[in-house]
Amino acid sequence: MPPYFLLSQTLIDGAIGAPGSHSFTLSTADGMKMVFHGNFTVAGGAITGGTVKGFDLFFGSTKVMKAAGASIDYAAVAAAISDAQGGPGTQSFFELFASSAKLKGSSDDDYLQGVNSTKILGKAGNDYLDAGMTSGKTKIDGGDSDDILVGNGLSKMKGGEGDDIFVFYDNLTTTADAIKDFDVKHDVIALYPFVFDNTPVGYLDDAYFHVGKAAKTADHHVIYDKKTGALYWDEDGSGAMAQVKLASLDKHLKMHADNIFVADFV
Repeated sequence: MPPYFLLSQTLIDGAIGAPGSHSFTLSTADGMKMVFHGNFTVAGGAITGGTVKGFDLFFGSTKVMKAAGASIDYAAVAAAISDAQGGPGTQSFFELFASSAKLKGSSDDDYLQGVNSTKILGKAGNDYLDAGMTSGKTKIDGGDSDDILVGNGLSKMKGGEGDDIFVFYDNLTTTADAIKDFDVKHDVIALYPFVFDNTPVGYLDDAYFHVGKAAKTADHHVIYDKKTGALYWDEDGSGAMAQVKLASLDKHLKMHADNIFVADFV
């Protein structure tokens, strides 16, 4: 179950337990729990003021999300919880913690979709890690096993161990993701065919791939500049349209067409 769904359900259905001076808990009957951390003034069994520094979200005993480094007035957090439990919804809560939420996977196969998360960590398992809905800089780390990573044009992605797939849905971005550990023997760049529509579905044909600064023929649509590590998409190859930078990879990789796959299965 995606962590943001768990977060929303906990906000909507959770009940606040007896608070302490450094934490309070919002929990549901079906095992979801948010533990908020900070410094609070407690009187008569209720928090009367203070500052929220972050929270941990648990599904059973497994931590699935963490927010840290915040400094938010308790009254604003309490109002956002109230919004979720009978008001306009959870958006006000998401906005409060937009810059501090971190998604953290488990040893199982996880689906983690960030919404303004700054870090998405897959850990073990074959994970799907998606930062496509985030608007700022994001770090994505697949961890062990075979992972699928989706950036947002401002992401720093690390696949980790295993056979990893780095997905690109957009060729019109003015920014580029950074892939820190692309392994030409194990990893693949996946392009969405309805955007990258000049190439047939499947592993990229050699004719569509070029190593160099720019396309040399009209068929060169994917270009890897080994001197800079830049990976480009060129809609018309050697035509008049400018190439678009998709990602920054390591320099001097032995990239080849088989490292590129065009498919809509991801």
